[in-house]
Amino acid sequence: MATRQSLLCPSEGSSLLATSASETVEILHQNLNILSSLAFTVMLQGTWEVLLVSSFQGLLDGGLAGLFWSYVLTNIGMAFEVLSLAEMASMITATGGQHRWVHEFAPPELQRFHSHLTGWMITMSFQAGAASGPFLVGTLMGSTLHSSKDGTKWQGTLFVCIVAIAVSLGNRFGGRALPIFHNIMLVIHCSAFLIVGT
Repeated sequence: MATRQSLLCPSEGSSLLATSASETVEILHQNLNILSSLAFTVMLQGTWEVLLVSSFQGLLDGGLAGLFWSYVLTNIGMAFEVLSLAEMASMITATGGQHRWVHEFAPPELQRFHSHLTGWMITMSFQAGAASGPFLVGTLMGSTLHSSKDGTKWQGTLFVCIVAIAVSLGNRFGGRALPIFHNIMLVIHCSAFLIVGT
């Protein structure tokens, strides 16, 4: 991952607030190249892996036709969402999250409340997303080792904790190896898709 570090070097006798932007030195360590960035994006989307796990309920309730048409309608709905986000981004180019756009487009008396609410919703969704990855991987690991009759709930929790700790340690101490890991996982992702799809 790219890290950013700002070093302030105020001249002698000047306060920190009076430091000009020209005296700020920015250091950017970039470990990812184009291929590893693409690999990270593909892994983050988790396309066929997530469909493989999450399509069971759709196949059970609506069958193949219901799953197909819900996929088509979901894509149409997401296209409208992407178009509205693109329109807002073209009107107000601001760095930050959706809470900035909510603040700009909400009525003046509700701007702070709606922006605050949206910011907390984004924070909770990031936390839920960070927890769902280890939960999915830990559950899959537990289900491959134990059948549903043999496994207990504490074993599933243990697998989730192991995956969360492994990911945290990998991000903290293996930052320089992440591009290589991303490239290897891209090869596994594409190869496994061909193996599972045939």
